[in-house]
Amino acid sequence: MKFTLPIFEKTKMLFITLLTFSGLLLINDHTTAGDKTLYEKSFAVESGERLTVSVSAGEIVVSSWDKSEVSIIVTG
Repeated sequence: MKFTLPIFEKTKMLFITLLTFSGLLLINDHTTAGDKTLYEKSFAVESGERLTVSVSAGEIVVSSWDKSEVSIIVTG
């Protein structure tokens, strides 16, 4: 005996599948948008100088390197 769904149930399942797939694509697009570089600038500095950064929202990541330079990269 072969089990078949009524046409309404098939349409409903197809709609739910397409809606879920579309949602996953939108989530992926939104999360990869944060990888775009919005602003980038470098400043020459001396050892022992003070760096002051002020932001209204977001995250600040500080890492060191062996150059006498500060590099600011804003992504969003």
